[in-house]
Amino acid sequence: MKTILSALLFISLTTSCLAQKEISALSDNSLVKAKRIQYHIKKLQKIITIDNIANKLTNIKQSSPNIPLNATSFDFYYKNLDLAQIIHICADALSLEQIEEMLKTKNSSIFINIKSNLGGVPLEITFAVDKNSILSLKQIEEIEINIKKQIRITFKPEATRYLKDSNFMVSNPSIWFTDILKAKKNIPLGKIK
Repeated sequence: MKTILSALLFISLTTSCLAQKEISALSDNSLVKAKRIQYHIKKLQKIITIDNIANKLTNIKQSSPNIPLNATSFDFYYKNLDLAQIIHICADALSLEQIEEMLKTKNSSIFINIKSNLGGVPLEITFAVDKNSILSLKQIEEIEINIKKQIRITFKPEATRYLKDSNFMVSNPSIWFTDILKAKKNIPLGKIK
């Protein structure tokens, strides 16, 4: 019985330590559990992708049969994707020291791929960060959970005929550390694109 308890304690501590470890220090093509969510870590040349293993839409393309073939941007269809709210979610999850450290990397950001239903409810989220990211998996998990709880994407009423019969919608905001720093310091964000 002691052996089983010791083994469980070791596994729990190991998992907890990995969740606190910097994402850049995690192994390529590994499965690592944060507090509640298990992620697949994939290291590419300049970025690291972090994908919730529960995501079912990862290898499924968006199908929107009613959107005109010449449409170059889905931004036309969005009435509101509250980037300021996403920036504040990121600022709440990260320390001031981390944000300032990440600013030393030119053009550093957190790329967030949000797949939502036509009601604007986020279904699945995937992240991409700089290959030298000092963020932890636990922080990524916190950002994912809060985006799913707090963010609702709305679409323009005139876009409903185009969006009809879509399997899901994709939003790809890049959240810049310069904006996250402003949010952390309660400096007005100004116009966000």
